[in-house]
Amino acid sequence: HQAGLPELTVTPSWDRASKSLKVTIDQTQKTDRWVPIFKLPIDVRVVEAGKTVMKRRFWIDEKNSDLVFPMERRPDFVEVDPKGWTPGKVSIKWSRKDALHALEKGSTVVTRYRAARRLAHWIGDEVVAKKLAKQAALEGGWVGQRIAKTLGVNNTPEALDGLLSLASHKAS
Repeated sequence: HQAGLPELTVTPSWDRASKSLKVTIDQTQKTDRWVPIFKLPIDVRVVEAGKTVMKRRFWIDEKNSDLVFPMERRPDFVEVDPKGWTPGKVSIKWSRKDALHALEKGSTVVTRYRAARRLAHWIGDEVVAKKLAKQAALEGGWVGQRIAKTLGVNNTPEALDGLLSLASHKAS
């Protein structure tokens, strides 16, 4: 065993021309003689039309890894490490549309938390605020806390409504 923890940046992308989903996984931790590029398992779940169409474990052992999956149509979203088993930090760079799907349909609290964190990139977006507010009524615990943080930076009337809803939530 060696020092340090992996830091992963995951970027899913859809190529319409080739009808393929590419999931790029970059190990972004600072490496040196003590902190290596890690070899680790990564679970991937692909959701299309609200259903799991692929669920597999892959091993990555390079700084940059591309997983490419032929698909008939663009999936709703991709979950990577949905149970949070990877030590270190995992950031998923979903598109706005994918992050909204993951927030609503993510199979675990880990995925929904990551989606709420990712949605903080769309400050002032009323649709994002409405979806967060709707999800806030369903979530408690640390997902609810993450939604509150994201709503706090959204800066719209819908975000304020979501925060008020979260404040009166029975699990608060």
